Parts: sequence; C-alpha cells; structure tokens
Amino acid sequence: MKVIKKTVLLKVYEPNKGKKECLDRVIDLYAKTLDFYLDVIKKAGIYRIVALARKKKERKSGRKSNYALNLLEKLTVPTQAHPNPLYPIPFSVRVDIRRSAINQAIGMVSSYVSNLKNWYEEGKELGHSKPSYPNPKSYSPQLYSTLVELDDLLVRENKEFHFVRIKVLNEKER
Repeated sequence: MKVIKKTVLLKVYEPNKGKKECLDRVIDLYAKTLDFYLDVIKKAGIYRIVALARKKKERKSGRKSNYALNLLEKLTVPTQAHPNPLYPIPFSVRVDIRRSAINQAIGMVSSYVSNLKNWYEEGKELGHSKPSYPNPKSYSPQLYSTLVELDDLLVRENKEFHFVRIKVLNEKER
C-alpha cells in the first residue's frame, strides 16, 4: 500500500528554464498518454474496466493484483506473449508515466460511472445535467516514489525548506 507522506508544490522559475522545459515535456507526454488510455477504455468497454478495477485479488506476495491495469497494458503494449496488441500505443512512453496515466484514466472512468449511476437514480428526476465522459482540460501527473525524491533541509531560524527532485525526460530518453 502506498502512503503519501507529504505533498510539496514545486515552483520552477526562469533560472531553471531547462528543468521547466523537461517538466513541460513530461506533462505533455502524460496528457497525450492519458487521452490515449481514456479512448482505449471507451473502446474496450467502460463497465468492463470499472468492474476489473474493483476486483483486486491478493497474491501470495501480499501485493494486490490490478486487473484493469493489466488488461489495458495487454491491449496496448506489445510483448513477446502479445506481439500485436488490439490498440497499440502509437508513441513511446516510459513505464512509470504510462502506468500513472493508466491508473489516472481508470480512476476518472470509475468516477464517471459512479456519477452516471447517481444521475440515473436521482439526478435525472431533479433536472441535473447528465455527467459527461472524462475529457480533462488540465493535467497533473501522479508522481510515484520511483519518480520523486523529497528532501527536507532545516536551515537557520528554524525554518524548514522543501526541495523536490523529479525525474523528467531528456530528449535522449524519449
């Protein structure tokens, strides 16, 4: 189980222009990947994915298996076992960014299905508008422990300063 210890807002100013450009590339790639997986979920069956997302089985190792994530990777990522996926991802993306986008898409679609169910049960009669399928306008990637290192530095006058290191894409890594 992942536990968030703290959330830190990283402000990137002009002196770090190169870092800002790398971070923008990561966000653009994340947005593109998230859009791709939202489309794949629609094609693969919204309710099928949501049902799989709710079904988590404990493995011998103690970790839970994520069936929805596994299915979406099987449908989009070529492997030796599945060299021709049904919906191949048309661009290259690192595993951690891809999985973050998949988990975000699954969460958005699960929320959409819950809102749609609630609308059918009571919102329709009250005249509320029908929820729409997720189409995010702004993107904020979920950063997992493999991508982020948090350092706290205690500096003079008992003030605590936070620094964050985020692994971002260089042109060479793409």
